[in-house]
Amino acid sequence: MASGALRAQPNCRLLISNALSFINSNQIERLGDDGDKSGYERRLRATHGATWNLARGKGQDIAPDPDGKEQNPYYESLIFEGIGEVDNAESQHLMAVRYQQRVWRDTDDKAIHHQLGYWLWDKKSGEVMNSFTIPRGICVLAGGSAEASSKKTVLDVKAKADDEQWGILQSPFMKNNARTLEFSQRLCVEGGSLSYEQTTLVDIYGSVFEHTDSSQLKHFIEDK
Repeated sequence: MASGALRAQPNCRLLISNALSFINSNQIERLGDDGDKSGYERRLRATHGATWNLARGKGQDIAPDPDGKEQNPYYESLIFEGIGEVDNAESQHLMAVRYQQRVWRDTDDKAIHHQLGYWLWDKKSGEVMNSFTIPRGICVLAGGSAEASSKKTVLDVKAKADDEQWGILQSPFMKNNARTLEFSQRLCVEGGSLSYEQTTLVDIYGSVFEHTDSSQLKHFIEDK
C-alpha cells in the first residue's frame, strides 16, 4: 500500500492525529429519519450512558439476496475510544483507536451488523490499518494510506482473501457459502462530520456480489 501521501505534506502527521483524536471518546450515532427517534435514543442511552455526543446522518446498505439484491436504509451507533500508543518489537509505534459499530435496519429495527475493531496509524511508515472482526466468523486486517488537507482527512484501506499482507480470515462455512473476496473502505473526517463508503466483494448464491454501505454522520452535542 502506498504511503507517500503522508510524507508529501509537512503537517499531515498532525492532521491524521487530529482525525483520530476527533473520533476518540465520541459516540457518533445515525438515527432513522422516521419513526420513534426517542425510542432509539432511550435504547442507546441505556447501553452507553447519556453523556455521549451524538450525530445524525443517513445510512444505505445494498446487500445480496437469493433473488438479486436488497436495499436497507439503516441507523447506527459508532463508539470510539482512544487507547494511546502501542509499540511492536520496540521499533514500530502505532496510534490506536478502538471502536464498536452497531447497525439496525430502519424499517423494523432489526440488528443487521455488529463490528469490533481498531483503527491504527504507523507514525513512521504512514500506513493506516483497520483491524476488525464481525460475529459471522470473519476477521479482516485492511491496510492503506491517508491523505490530508487543512480541512479534511481521508483514510483509505483495502484487504483481499489470501493476501499475505492485508488479508481476510473466515470460517470454513463462510468460505464455502459466503466467501468474502475483497474489502475496501474510505473514511473521511471533515470539520464536525464523519462519513464512510465501503464495498465488500462476496461470492454468494452462485455469483459474486458487491455489498456496499455508506453513511454520513454529523457531530453534535446532546442536550443534558
